[in-house]
Amino acid sequence: MSLLRSVVLITALAALPAMAHAAGTPEHEHRPSKLEAALEHALATGSKLSALRIEAGGKVARDVRQLTIYGRGLGIWNRERQFELDPAEVKRAIRIVLDHHLCTLPDEIGGEEEGEEEHEIDEEKERPPHRRERSEAGANPISLLRTLTITFGDLSKTVIQEAPVPEAAPLEKGLAELAELCRKPAVRGRTAHSLKEGLTLLAKGTLAPETLTLTVNAPRLRSLKDNSSQGWILRIEHGRIFAQSHDLKMGYRTLANRRLDPEEVRTLAKDLLAQHVETLPRQINVPGYLDLRIDVLSNRTQILARTYAGTPGPEAVQAAKRYAAVRNVLRSLWKSAVDPPARSPAPASTGDGTAPKS
Repeated sequence: MSLLRSVVLITALAALPAMAHAAGTPEHEHRPSKLEAALEHALATGSKLSALRIEAGGKVARDVRQLTIYGRGLGIWNRERQFELDPAEVKRAIRIVLDHHLCTLPDEIGGEEEGEEEHEIDEEKERPPHRRERSEAGANPISLLRTLTITFGDLSKTVIQEAPVPEAAPLEKGLAELAELCRKPAVRGRTAHSLKEGLTLLAKGTLAPETLTLTVNAPRLRSLKDNSSQGWILRIEHGRIFAQSHDLKMGYRTLANRRLDPEEVRTLAKDLLAQHVETLPRQINVPGYLDLRIDVLSNRTQILARTYAGTPGPEAVQAAKRYAAVRNVLRSLWKSAVDPPARSPAPASTGDGTAPKS
């Protein structure tokens, strides 16, 4: 009997984990992340919604390859159209994220390695591209099926899907619901059919700063005899401006990361239009090195300025002059980001609630 009792006891103990799983013990319950908890709080209180950004790329839905939702009530559809969302629609987007537990999905789905990790946001890192190079030399690039980045304040979560697998069902369903939420507002949205039109609408304030993406890369190079005008990097993205310095010994250093004032964007657009930046050739023959890319929604120009072989003709000389003016505008913007001008102090009160007369 003693041996029989022992066998029964061992069998019962072995069955406990399965019984616990079937009963749904806390060990197997969904554990919310910090990001998920922050979104739940924002949804409950309606506060800090402007800190939200949802970016989806790849096969978002049947006809959607890119979708960005900003908590302040702005969206971008397929990089082609700006649209507006009301607070209720923004909250619905958050609810979709939470209902499908998108904040706690593995970082990689359908790849060789899968892991779950939540990151403190690093605005200086580019978001995952739709093609990511393998680490092994000579390997073929991986085509990403879907990407999702959810940002709220200083918390960020990125998920990439490399292949169609069952584990991707929550991601696929969540992105499809976000696309359907934004479909009708996007139809009523605003687009630009050329870079010139896009810059014009930015200058008027019709398009939001978030529709502008601009990158200037002017590093110091050992191959250059004169690096005095080199060593600066400027990036505008998601309505924010990032400024870095570059030194051959010290490398890159971040000097500014702040939100752009809408008036700064309007002024920049006007200055770029004044030099007809959209008509500048893709190659500019000048001393030094500068790589410039400007996107307004899906409209883009990219210019590489450096020394090319041969003697430039009259048209190239005129293009170089216009490029120099564009470069000065961008350099001034970089300087203002790094060392913003001091604001004038508010006039003292006269005691009756009015400012003194000048």
